[in-house]
This record gives sequence, C-alpha cells and structure tokens, in this order.
Amino acid sequence: MRSEIPLSLGALEKLARMPIPSFGKRRKAVEGLSTARSKTLDACSCLIRFILLQNRQGKTRLANYYVPLEESEKHKVHRLVVNRDSKFTNFVEFRTHKVIYRRYAGLFFSLCVDITDNELAYLECIYLFVEILDNFFSNVCELNLVFNFHKVYLILDEFILAGELQETSKRCA
Repeated sequence: MRSEIPLSLGALEKLARMPIPSFGKRRKAVEGLSTARSKTLDACSCLIRFILLQNRQGKTRLANYYVPLEESEKHKVHRLVVNRDSKFTNFVEFRTHKVIYRRYAGLFFSLCVDITDNELAYLECIYLFVEILDNFFSNVCELNLVFNFHKVYLILDEFILAGELQETSKRCA
C-alpha cells in the first residue's frame, strides 16, 4: 500500500519547473500539479484586506491596503461605519466582504475581512492593536498618530504582515 505525502507550495513549484522529457502520463500529471498550484494561490487570499483608522470627519489617519481598493470605495467604508447606530453590531457587509469596526474616542478602527472569518477574533485584534498603541505612546490620541505616523506603521507592520495577523500576545508585541 502506497502512502501519499502532501506537497507544499514549494514542492509544487519545483515540480512545475521540472523539464518534461516525454509526452505521456508524466506530463499530464505535472500539468495537473501546475494548475492545482495556481488554483491554490488564487484561493490563498489574504485574511485582512485593509485596515483603516479614520476620525469622525472622515480624515484617514492610518491606511494599509493588502488588496487594492478604489478611492471611491474608501469613502463608502467610512459612511457605512459612521452612520450606524451604536445599538447595532460592529460588523457590516461590504461588497462580498465584511467590515469589522470599533470606535475608540474619536477614531474608527476598521478591518475588512472575508465574509466567513470570525468577527470576534478581529474585534479582539483591534482591541489588542489599540492597547499596543496605548502602551507605546502612554495614553494614545489622534495627534500621536498624525505626528508619529512612521512609528504607528512600524507597529502595524509588526502586528499585521501581508494581511495576516502575526502576533496575538500583548507581551511579545
């Protein structure tokens, strides 16, 4: 009985680049791996599509897009979040995705994720990011984000990398 070993994306890439000497079954198998690899890469979309920090007037204080978004769509996100009543949940459907937001003082922290992702985990992610900023700036305010934007982006890049949450521990971050 032959056991099958799951291949990683690196192994699939090596197989796809191998020269194919014959036109038999091996070529079809490698072509099948190549198409499976491209389907896998398409299916591996990043978890977080963008993160926005906006004030009540709609001025963007921090924006990081892991997937391109049109300029008109950016303002639609703000209008969705600001116009919602506080008695509703912090989750809004946006196109085929979900915007999860939280208001702290005068700032709205918004994350856009896939519709199937866990909302509460991302609310906790927003809370942890605010705690990290609060710890770093000792009582963070909007002016800290404006005048020290390079530090805030550095913290964000350590916390979220390429749309994926890197660290969930307050001590390590």
